[in-house]
Amino acid sequence: MGSAEGTLTPAARWDITTPAQASRLPGVSLAGFRDRTTSPLDLPVIPYPAVTLAIDLGNGLIVDSARDRQQGGSVLFGLSPGAVRARGQNIDALQIRLSPVIAHTVLGASLEPGGEIISLDALWGRGGTQLLEQLRAAAS
Repeated sequence: MGSAEGTLTPAARWDITTPAQASRLPGVSLAGFRDRTTSPLDLPVIPYPAVTLAIDLGNGLIVDSARDRQQGGSVLFGLSPGAVRARGQNIDALQIRLSPVIAHTVLGASLEPGGEIISLDALWGRGGTQLLEQLRAAAS
């Protein structure tokens, strides 16, 4: 209980929520993350066998790729992203993981293993911006 913010366990640092029921669409999973602290965050992204869409609901997320490229805001990255790090403060985000087949169908794009991080705007243009505005305006 007397821990400083910088030494909190992940369970003490994050509010994490998942849907009460499993997705009706196989190959899709979601989770919401809210940082309970105000201290800076810098952590590796664990490679996962899915395409991950990270939607930044609070303007605090920065993703660094293995190519030293920084992307702020909502991003998409493929299988085994390599040396990817998530950084920021006051992070409030939605993580959507898609199987490669679902990702190709839904996103209209294929991502190579270890591939690049793509911003939501680069992927969907104005549609990505509108989606983000609608999600930020939602009550829950």
